[in-house]
Amino acid sequence: MSVAALAYIIFESPNADGWAAFLQNTVGLAPAAVAGEGLFFRLDDAAWRINVRPGATERFAVAGLELASNAQLDACVERLRAAGAPADENPALAAARGVLRLVQSADPCGNAIELIVGRTLGYEHFASPAGVSGFVAGDMGLGHVVLPAPEIEAARHFWLETIGLGLTDTMTFTLVPEIGPQTLYFMHADNARHHSVALFEAPSPTGLIHFMLEARTIDDVGRFIDRCERDGVHIASQFGRHSNDRMMSVYVMTPGGSMLEFGCDGLQIDWRSWIPTTSLVPDLWGHKFMGPPGVPAI
Repeated sequence: MSVAALAYIIFESPNADGWAAFLQNTVGLAPAAVAGEGLFFRLDDAAWRINVRPGATERFAVAGLELASNAQLDACVERLRAAGAPADENPALAAARGVLRLVQSADPCGNAIELIVGRTLGYEHFASPAGVSGFVAGDMGLGHVVLPAPEIEAARHFWLETIGLGLTDTMTFTLVPEIGPQTLYFMHADNARHHSVALFEAPSPTGLIHFMLEARTIDDVGRFIDRCERDGVHIASQFGRHSNDRMMSVYVMTPGGSMLEFGCDGLQIDWRSWIPTTSLVPDLWGHKFMGPPGVPAI
């Protein structure tokens, strides 16, 4: 397994003030003093984890994946080139991101990826402006992303065989009867988090289905729900517990039109003894979908 963790995510938006209010006041992330384009936010000892840069439309721009060594990055580049996928090393962009090396690529569905080595630590104590006790991050990375993958089998092969993630769980269920069964693949990096990247068999106008942040306690989740009600943030899927990763969470709409899953108590796994599973239902309880229509809460 070559990928150590999901290192960061980047959004484009014409609404910087809306994102800043949401990520700081509602979610509880701390602003990061980073020299770069747009706004940067912290949730652990990393210098930054989320960047919202100026853009003409609301769009998910890229997911940054951390690899453990130069040798692993070089091997991944070889696999990308053998597969005919982009593999462009960009030293200037690496400097801008605060990493030692950076290679740009994309999966068969057009989801942009940055493969990095040597991210910068911030060394400041993380203090949430909203009083969140902390986030489960560090070596386990930012959290997870669920990416749109209409050509899901091609995307699955790319992420498992070329990028080097491991398969955790497969799920097929019908969310919208008019569409019929759709598949999800949950994939893990070389850390204990159940999945760092998942693929959903559907397009998304924003370029992202959702991203997940894991707080330390259920009280953090409850207080987040209270802040969403206070701040007028739309709850897309009510509090519930997933069947596969056991996460207790709620889904809300971000200013960019994609969703944030804010949860706690996610399953942590020893991959030496794990056998990939198949889940027949998405939830053990809860997660009642509240809308808007056509946006899946998964």
